[in-house]
Amino acid sequence: MVHKVEVGRVIDNRLSEILGRRRMNVSELAKGAGISRGAAHKLYHDRSESFDREVLDRVCTFLRVGVGDILVHVPDEAAETADVERGVPTAT
Repeated sequence: MVHKVEVGRVIDNRLSEILGRRRMNVSELAKGAGISRGAAHKLYHDRSESFDREVLDRVCTFLRVGVGDILVHVPDEAAETADVERGVPTAT
């Protein structure tokens, strides 16, 4: 599945997809993970500039996923193009 990522962003938050597949809402996540609804809402709507380790741990434990399932590194196209031009191998 292709995910649109804002220009300049290199981390894609996929929590909303995970919850959507499970037909789970933010309130259910907050209650099940033992986090505030505000923290769940912020994470779900990708409004976090940084991530609280305890919140991520609780969410991952509750959903039985890894951090890498929620937060995915998306290479910046400009950096990738520059690497190719310099002959730096890229991960596939």
